[in-house]
Amino acid sequence: MDILQETCQHHPETVAIQGEDDEITYQELEELVDIQAQRLWDRGIGRGDRVGIRVPSGTTDLYVAILATLAAGAAYVPVDADDPDSRAQTVWSEAQVAAVFGPGLSLGAGTAEPQGDPGPPSSSDDAWIIFTSGSTGTPKGVAVSHRSAAALVDAEALMYLRHRPLGPEDRVMAGLSVAFDASCEEMWLAWRHGATLVAAAREVVRSGEDLGRWIVQERITAVSTVPTLASLWPSESLSAVRLLIFGGEACPMSLVQRLAHPGREVWNTYGPTETTVIASGQLLSVEPPIRIGRPVPGWRLAVVDPDGVPVRWGDTGELVIAGVGLGRYLDQAKDAEKFAPLPREPGAPCHAGSAAGRGRQACPACPVSPASCWESGMNATEPRIPAPIPIPAQQVPEGDLPPGDRPRPGRRPPRAAWTGEGEPTDSEQITTSAPLRRRRRAGWGGGAVLNIPTRDGSRTRRRITGVDAARGGCADRHGGGPHSPRG
Repeated sequence: MDILQETCQHHPETVAIQGEDDEITYQELEELVDIQAQRLWDRGIGRGDRVGIRVPSGTTDLYVAILATLAAGAAYVPVDADDPDSRAQTVWSEAQVAAVFGPGLSLGAGTAEPQGDPGPPSSSDDAWIIFTSGSTGTPKGVAVSHRSAAALVDAEALMYLRHRPLGPEDRVMAGLSVAFDASCEEMWLAWRHGATLVAAAREVVRSGEDLGRWIVQERITAVSTVPTLASLWPSESLSAVRLLIFGGEACPMSLVQRLAHPGREVWNTYGPTETTVIASGQLLSVEPPIRIGRPVPGWRLAVVDPDGVPVRWGDTGELVIAGVGLGRYLDQAKDAEKFAPLPREPGAPCHAGSAAGRGRQACPACPVSPASCWESGMNATEPRIPAPIPIPAQQVPEGDLPPGDRPRPGRRPPRAAWTGEGEPTDSEQITTSAPLRRRRRAGWGGGAVLNIPTRDGSRTRRRITGVDAARGGCADRHGGGPHSPRG
């Protein structure tokens, strides 16, 4: 919430949210949020509590309800207003919400008594709880802390439009249901930079082609969407768009080549809900290939074998995601199961599952750190993937390596090391020894431990496999079930 408060101070007269029914400035938004947060406090709802959100899309009330919940110190638990009552009741029961915001900012009873302490949230408090679609069983809730949420907001500010950041003159499309985690990206892309969040009505979003006309009419300059939807829009509908973010499914090269334009950044992003919306991203060009790219600053990725050791180039392994963005399951049994200890490191939690990745070495033409260089091979029309996604190995010619990084007689082949934060050096882009040395200094030892800050501030590790990250165990970004990844 500190991010929003700072924006309100710097841009009080800028329109913060434009809905079908109304528009409100940042100053008005701050006042409305305070009023609604006080309503929650008056009911005894505060830090540690959860508040259901079931407000119609396309309205300013929807976003006021979300922000008021956060300001009160509680976590918001969204359900799409068009979802069946049975799903809402399941989610409210599982999350034990203390109250529910409804149409017109009505505040109804929840399924649990308030237990929280009134006051602003701390970084360790939950910010939101997103539930899977439940297409493979009972919906599962994933909680994300304020620490992880704020880290994502700041990290994306380092990624997108670095040379000409978003600002008060920009208009960000809000077209995703708030029941899916990528809606968080839409909201905070606007609010982090003092831009206007423009909420699209559900019927407009569902129409596909009409949404392209709406983008022109509303002078939208930033869009986060799925490739399938963007493929319905004529190129001219994006004439004012300077930031286009894809995720949720494989991104066709033909679409990128059609929509790429001078002055416009086009990104491919990837990440399951358990890792706070996205874990990696690549700035695309009209030249292939399309990859999931580098880790988001503060996130770490690697491809490892069953013992947690980085795999050799070309070998199949598990995609490991770690770092500040890790969430948790509400179901403690599921959390313990999915984040079980590795055999080599008892007590160090990880996310276990099947293998679906191949280690590869980056090259000068593909400046992506080794472990995150993963070929995009998902079928956009299928919610499940029947086989692991291959990542063909590409070795760097020995002569292209610095002398100190060239193979030596008697040495084993290099392994696919984890990737670090920020921009790699040239040598890190094309070699393995620098990341491996840094990994050991960071406490990985023989390669089994990710010794990095996690959700509670301690230093530990977690793992999400390539299959889980690509097709299972996470909430869907766009409503296709829990097996559609972001990117």
